[in-house]
Amino acid sequence: AFKALKPRQRLTIQINFIAFFFSWIYLFVLGLWKKAIIVILLGIVAIFIGALIGVNILGLVVAAYVGVNTNKWFYEKEVKGINTWSL
Repeated sequence: AFKALKPRQRLTIQINFIAFFFSWIYLFVLGLWKKAIIVILLGIVAIFIGALIGVNILGLVVAAYVGVNTNKWFYEKEVKGINTWSL
């Protein structure tokens, strides 16, 4: 069923664009504050390491990771009752 969808529909299912653009803010809004704190710290570390080695894309990598996994994390919180510090 997934392969039968158009590419744009598949992309919409696979990534949460609100979480991609507003990563830690959106996690706080969803009640995933533990993960939001970890994402803030991970973003700071990514920017720092990126500045040291001259690669500025690490912040986008963190944002993409959050965008792809936010729906799963929210499902785990709401349905399964799992709200851990782990990403």
